[in-house]
Amino acid sequence: MRLPYSRQASRKTRISSFSQAMALGLLCLGLILLGGLQTKAFFPDMIKIPPLNKVPFQPDFQDDQFQGKWYSLGVADNTIQNGNGSQLTMYSVNYELQDDHSFNVNTSMLRDEVCEHSVETLFPGFQPGQFTLGNLTSYRGVMSYIVRVAATNYSHFAMVYVEKIVRFKWYYKMTLYGRTKKLRHKLKERFIKFTTSLDFTKDNIAFSVPIDMPKFGCHISNNAVERVRRCFLQCNAAHSSPQKPPP
Repeated sequence: MRLPYSRQASRKTRISSFSQAMALGLLCLGLILLGGLQTKAFFPDMIKIPPLNKVPFQPDFQDDQFQGKWYSLGVADNTIQNGNGSQLTMYSVNYELQDDHSFNVNTSMLRDEVCEHSVETLFPGFQPGQFTLGNLTSYRGVMSYIVRVAATNYSHFAMVYVEKIVRFKWYYKMTLYGRTKKLRHKLKERFIKFTTSLDFTKDNIAFSVPIDMPKFGCHISNNAVERVRRCFLQCNAAHSSPQKPPP
């Protein structure tokens, strides 16, 4: 049966519109793929953002055992591009467990020759070992901030993953903490193996300068070492007034 002319025209119009939409979709897909290839060409060393489902949880996380003071021993950070040439100043972090299982996190570090103290609150997430930053809207530009304890034995080391979005830019890092300032070789190698399995590269990895052992790769002046030492001594004192950390 032959369709009336008006119905044939309507059908042709629908087919034409569908074909145009398909062509436009393929064109957009091609442009996206081309842009991705060009980005990869310009930034060959760019690493992928490890999805949260790839970052493990510490099994049966015990917050009461995790609390207390930790020292930063190393970090894998997407903003670090020359790990071997980077020197990080060691800092201390004190996790104070609250009744609601949140943590008040007190950080003390030497910055621009001044010992800075900051406090942030981490609230427990959907699974033990994951936390979110409290009062997020008070931090300018911070859109998301997630902390996950990936591995720890509580008494010697901890590996803590942080992923945040600031002004639509994605930042992520894995920090290696120790209960003491000494980094053992086996732990260092384990950290490198673990972080590279999460798509970090060795160029993204740097280790802290041990402030009380300058012979182990420390190239800062004695005065700088003494300033850092004084900073750590101040960390042991009670914090008179909590300060908010920079975003």
